[in-house]
Amino acid sequence: MIFIRLITLLILCCNVTVYAAEIDFMVLNMKGKKETKKQWKPLAQYLEKELSQEVSLIVMPNSGFVKRSPEREILLTNPVSAVIIEDRGDFEIIATLNDSQLGTALAGVIIVHKNSSVKNIKDLAQKKIGVVNLKSAAGGFLFQANQLIEAGLVPEDDFKNFVEMFNQQSIVRRVLQKQLDAGFIRTGMIESLSHKMDVSQLRIVNRMDEGLTYPRSTFIYPHWAVLVNKNIPEKIKHKILNTLLEIKPDSEIAISGKIKGFVPAKDYSSIKTIMKRLNVYQFKD
Repeated sequence: MIFIRLITLLILCCNVTVYAAEIDFMVLNMKGKKETKKQWKPLAQYLEKELSQEVSLIVMPNSGFVKRSPEREILLTNPVSAVIIEDRGDFEIIATLNDSQLGTALAGVIIVHKNSSVKNIKDLAQKKIGVVNLKSAAGGFLFQANQLIEAGLVPEDDFKNFVEMFNQQSIVRRVLQKQLDAGFIRTGMIESLSHKMDVSQLRIVNRMDEGLTYPRSTFIYPHWAVLVNKNIPEKIKHKILNTLLEIKPDSEIAISGKIKGFVPAKDYSSIKTIMKRLNVYQFKD
């Protein structure tokens, strides 16, 4: 219970170490539960050491992340679910992930099989497209959906055949197998899968090579966010932030997480703008 954890944190704030309760650190599942847990375990252990408090690492899929967030204390998630959660008032975005390849920004990629008849964004109208989640996926739906609207496509008519998939790896696999006409994934996903799949059989629609390390199909947005429950005392919140900001690029934590570290929170208003445009969750025009 979060009430019990709050009491524990208050005691900790008074310099009394207590191990009777845990701080839940929930991370969005992007690569499968086992791989995601392995990636972020060193960060959880680092937080545990610096906070002198047991930290429980929880890996949660996109479908349940927003719903389960009120039960947790620290979150690491994509910019879309981060904005949804912060807007509801229980959490505050305190830091932005600094990725080892992309830095503090990311974008969406639209992939098709290299032999596909799809040549541009308008050709995607009413196609069977793999997405992660039709509400809270950033590089797995919303970034690309906004780009399709920019090109003149109408969600009510042209998004009818979108198919929700468990993760982005599944989307790539099914595009390669020609079971999907196209797929929405984040920047860098193709490159990260090059040792597992023959990604040379893929083609990027609306390809842009400037602005990020990897090619993209969409505008650029701020990267993943760290959120802290507002019930946590300010002293502990600042300790969490400072702990994150002190991570060095050559540390075990950074190498395992494939990050350079974290920076103070970026401006996420552009995320809220596209969510209003697409009328998802609590954001309506």
